[in-house]
Amino acid sequence: MNLNTFYIDWTPVFMLDGINWNRKDDVVGSQRSENEFDSNMTCYPNIAELDNMLYMFYNGNRFGQEGFGLASVPRAEI
Repeated sequence: MNLNTFYIDWTPVFMLDGINWNRKDDVVGSQRSENEFDSNMTCYPNIAELDNMLYMFYNGNRFGQEGFGLASVPRAEI
């Protein structure tokens, strides 16, 4: 399998009422970068909350062999 030919991404989805799912594509604002550690894929997101901020750690190309990233968003924007 050639890992340079596909891109793995994710979309945040939230369920606040226990019934209905809501997509929040605009919240993360993640975009594929060119020639960076996450230019071909992002995977294994892990989200932590601290001081009303959400932080997402994720792995980049080759399942993290080329690096990892950190994205953040204020909790109020969710």
